[in-house]
Amino acid sequence: MARRTATALLALALVLPLAPDAAGQTPTVATESATPDPAAPEAAAPEAAAPAPSVQRISFQELLDEAERTSPLMDAARSGRGIFEAKLDQARAARYPSFKLEAGIAPSPKIQGDADSTFGVSIDLSEWGYVYRVSVTMVQPLFTFGKLRALRRAADHGIDVGQAQTEVARWELRYRAAQAWYGVILAREIASIIADGTKWLDKAEARMSRLREEDSPDYDQMEHLRLKTRSAEFYELEARNHELETASQEGMRLLLSRPAGQRIEPDVDALVPLDVEILPVERYLEVAMGGAPGVRSARSEAKALSALADAKRDDLWPEIAFIADARITDSNVLGENVEILGTETVGVSAGFLFALRWRLDVPQKLADFREARAKARLARDKLAIARSRLELEVRRLHQKLVDKQHLIEVYENSRKAAQGWLTATWDLYDGGFGSFRDVMDALVQFYTKKLGYLQVVHEHDILVYELSRAIGADIVEMARATPPGAGAAPAPQ
Repeated sequence: MARRTATALLALALVLPLAPDAAGQTPTVATESATPDPAAPEAAAPEAAAPAPSVQRISFQELLDEAERTSPLMDAARSGRGIFEAKLDQARAARYPSFKLEAGIAPSPKIQGDADSTFGVSIDLSEWGYVYRVSVTMVQPLFTFGKLRALRRAADHGIDVGQAQTEVARWELRYRAAQAWYGVILAREIASIIADGTKWLDKAEARMSRLREEDSPDYDQMEHLRLKTRSAEFYELEARNHELETASQEGMRLLLSRPAGQRIEPDVDALVPLDVEILPVERYLEVAMGGAPGVRSARSEAKALSALADAKRDDLWPEIAFIADARITDSNVLGENVEILGTETVGVSAGFLFALRWRLDVPQKLADFREARAKARLARDKLAIARSRLELEVRRLHQKLVDKQHLIEVYENSRKAAQGWLTATWDLYDGGFGSFRDVMDALVQFYTKKLGYLQVVHEHDILVYELSRAIGADIVEMARATPPGAGAAPAPQ
């Protein structure tokens, strides 16, 4: 955006010198004041107007804190972690006894024991009543050949996956917040420069129109057409900057889950580079391989699937359990010695036993085990791929950040040189030895470097958060915790 704006300013320089006023004098185009004082471009911007009551100015840390509390991204991450916590509770509960309660009631005719009858009972269909049964069965696992232990291990690693995914969401939130935050500041800085260019265009158009109406010999139709053509491009760039500002401001609002129409503004007005000492890339790789949320998630997932494969293997073996059963059967129409469902009679009964339970579906269990083992191998392969991609990403971002810091210094020096060029050309023009076109060329170069500086600073600050997101640690805090000069990254050649 900054470079495109500079292109518009350069085009503007081609038409402004050719638009003299009615008195035959070329209009003065100021940088910050009526006279292009070389110190003017460096002058501090005027104080911003007090924000309207509907505008809330917040700090970046306030943005992060509130976004972490209210963002749907964090809510989704916490919900995902809750799923893994529930699975862990299920795995832990499997070692405790389970109970099964069964109850039933049915109508029945009166049945009494009768030794003289053919079936040993007499049935009176004229008298009806009820019969009910309630039973409770308890199963306590005693030995499962490691199956429950493997399930608990898998659930523990699942918790690690949930925690890592929460960290992934948190760093992603910080990165998006930085994009929105610094995008608003960059858009405001560019808008200030565009406002100056808009004034130049309006003045040039007004003078050209006046010269045409006066039928002045100084009127040049080709230059007027060029002005109109370049003006359209300039205003298109202004619209793009409005798009950047709107997207950034709305991004901040949505991060905070605020209602539509509420305006959020950064509490700073100037875009400055973050003060961070870049450490050697090996230091960032060490932190990333040990604690980057993405790698931690992949590593824990591989361990969880490996534990599930062990559980499938252990499921091939039987399990030993303690089983206890108690039941009560009663009726108002059945005799005490009448048998129900085999040998069961009216009354209370209880019993227990040590049982060997073994589901002998061996082919299906073997297939399940092979599938689980293949998934575990796939997860380990994905972990290796994730580590390789992470190393590449960290090295790429580290190099970009080193280059951006160097470019900030280059653009700063270039901007100072452009300021000196502007001063020299103005002095020559003011003394009658130079042309106004040279002044405008110098002016455009100054604003080009100023816009380029802002763009590089913006990219640098975003890269700080992008690299922090990649390694799962704040590189600014890492630099502060490192002794000064101990392992600074080499400057680009």
